[in-house]
Amino acid sequence: MPEIDATGLDEEGFLKAAIDAIGSVNKVAGGVLDKESFIRVFKYTGEFAKFKNQEMKKVAQANRIEHFENGTEYLKALKANITEEEKAFESSSVLVFDALSISTQCFEKSQQALMNDPYVSMELYNLGISMEKPAAGVPSGLTPEKTISLVKGSNDYAFDMFKREFASQTMSDPMLMPVLISAIAHDWVKINHGYDEDDFKAALFQHKIYENAEVSEHMQQKQMELMMMAMQMNP
Repeated sequence: MPEIDATGLDEEGFLKAAIDAIGSVNKVAGGVLDKESFIRVFKYTGEFAKFKNQEMKKVAQANRIEHFENGTEYLKALKANITEEEKAFESSSVLVFDALSISTQCFEKSQQALMNDPYVSMELYNLGISMEKPAAGVPSGLTPEKTISLVKGSNDYAFDMFKREFASQTMSDPMLMPVLISAIAHDWVKINHGYDEDDFKAALFQHKIYENAEVSEHMQQKQMELMMMAMQMNP
């Protein structure tokens, strides 16, 4: 599936490019989208939402950083960010679906019908990863060595802060926990080294940091610590 060149495009132009890239959508028995149509709609809906709301992450990070030293307010800010992002994605999706003359219910029904298909699952997994990749280039200061050092340092801080400030409040919410730890790590990098979330993520992708054996071992160790803590809190 081709990538959309966003150069010079406004929101309306990007939406048109997304609709052109999706092309015609086909339905099968039960009124659901076929595999290829669903995957194309998923990809370009996500790309449009990312383009439409590209400033939201910067604003969200700035809001969180204001409360970085106050655990209660920081958690409130993060939850507000999540809610805003969900609403923004929904509104972006509606624009795409309306342009394609499909309903939200049709898309959701298609997703339910295809969620156990191995091919679709793998495609969505890969698309989810690619959508996380920022469009920004990597700052010159974020060499592979520097990025590895910051990943380890930020995650050490994030896991410690999580255990100290948030474990008792969020351990029962497995969906929130990784989002919170990731946010803390990115905010620590911004506060202490000046690289915003997109800059740092660009370096992570460019240097394939999570394929690095040293980083993988470090992250596994941190995850094991969380598992042990969860077992102690919920015997």
